[in-house]
Amino acid sequence: MIKEHFPVRGMPGSEGFVCTDSDDCVTDSSPLYGLDCEMCLTECGNELTRISLVDSRGSCVLDELVKPPNRILHYLTQFSGITRAMLQPITTTLREVQSKLKKVLPRDAVLVGHSLENDLVALNLIHPHVIDTSLLYRREFGRRFKLKVLAETVLKKQIQTEERKGHDPTEDAQAALELAQYFIHTGPRQVVELYCKELWGWSPTMYQPPVNRATSTHNNNNSSLRFAEALKSSGQSAVFIGKRADNTLDLSNQQWHSSDREVLSSFKRGLDSHSFSVVQLSSFSDHLKAMISTDQHYHTMSQRMREMCVVFAGPLPSDYTERAVRRLFSSCGTVRAVKLLNATQRVRDQKSEAIKRHSRADLGSGPPCPFITTVELI
Repeated sequence: MIKEHFPVRGMPGSEGFVCTDSDDCVTDSSPLYGLDCEMCLTECGNELTRISLVDSRGSCVLDELVKPPNRILHYLTQFSGITRAMLQPITTTLREVQSKLKKVLPRDAVLVGHSLENDLVALNLIHPHVIDTSLLYRREFGRRFKLKVLAETVLKKQIQTEERKGHDPTEDAQAALELAQYFIHTGPRQVVELYCKELWGWSPTMYQPPVNRATSTHNNNNSSLRFAEALKSSGQSAVFIGKRADNTLDLSNQQWHSSDREVLSSFKRGLDSHSFSVVQLSSFSDHLKAMISTDQHYHTMSQRMREMCVVFAGPLPSDYTERAVRRLFSSCGTVRAVKLLNATQRVRDQKSEAIKRHSRADLGSGPPCPFITTVELI
């Protein structure tokens, strides 16, 4: 959620946000609620003007117009459907809408929306359990499909039509809800097989796993074989170039040479002939092997690698605990140690030998960094 810019309790940018009364965990039977908001442009940026919430059956349980506290510069009617006349008699405030949401949502509710982080920011609301359909049906390179495109392709529904003035948030909330329900019930593999041509522009047969292949004891070799097969099935080619044939891959397109100089020359000559090239430079490999030929070198390298796995994070809220930090970083791996630094300590004062030895970077003195957290990961 932090990576996708959702409001998260205790994180910068979420100060003053209201937290829903939520359970720590949800289950398969937890109810889904579709949410969509419309905003207008005010002196302070985008602010909420309308909210719609639908239950798991698609029935609207909340549809409210909201009066922004700041002067409106643009109603964004083309997208929001909100006009000056619509908001003229409205007295409902953001705080009142937050209270209504907290009353309507059960403790194990899962909020569903499309680019849902924008809606929660507009609501100044923190909710820990969410499904974002723009991330379920994600495009390549982190891009996102428009809700209109997904509704038309997957649900066979027309929303946000040109004849309608602005978006209907209830309709959009229902569409996002149905997309999430369809994804859950159908399963991601089946969704890809059904819509990969329409949404992603390629055939699922391009990425079928190999059939009747004997199990190999070398996982890396198997991965390379599968990768080579995927390239071949899509009409592309891969070449493996090295100094000597110490690779057990059963691949037809291998080129072995007597020196690294010949390896590089072969690679340059074949740049335009192959889609993907794997180049093995034995001089570098031999250098690495020599470095770890003894137990002492091995333990030295291991120690240095552990020292490099240190994360400096902050500033964090003053009430943040070691337990909260461990929970925050647990998705990155096992947390070996956590150290909370006080408000007067600086990063440079820690004299991290790992950073000094490996990055050789002068961190600078700079201003004090309150509540910097040192997390060592393995």
